[in-house]
This record gives sequence, C-alpha cells and structure tokens, in this order.
Amino acid sequence: MMTYGAQQLLEILHDDITTYQATADNHQLKGELGNMERYTGRAEEAKSIVKWINHFADTHEI
Repeated sequence: MMTYGAQQLLEILHDDITTYQATADNHQLKGELGNMERYTGRAEEAKSIVKWINHFADTHEI
C-alpha cells in the first residue's frame, strides 16, 4: 500500500506530465522544435519517475 505522500507525489508528477506534453505540443505547432524537444524530454523523465515509484511500491511498502 502506498502512503499518502507517495500518492501525492504521483498526482503532482501526472499533472507535470500533462503540462509538459501540452507545452511540447504547443511549441511543435509554433515550429519551435528545440523547445518542443526540451518539454518532451521533461515529460519522459517524469514518466520514468512514475514508473519507478510504481515498481518500488509494488515491491516495498512506501
């Protein structure tokens, strides 16, 4: 079972992923590929952290 703090962290990260992806999409529409890649990278990093937290929660009590 995940603690309240871990659940809150996941919620924040999911919000960040949504924001980063929307920002990346906006930059792509504007043709600003450098900024698009930066925000896409941030979204991927946040997804990786979420994946790690979920894996850790499956094997430990956090």
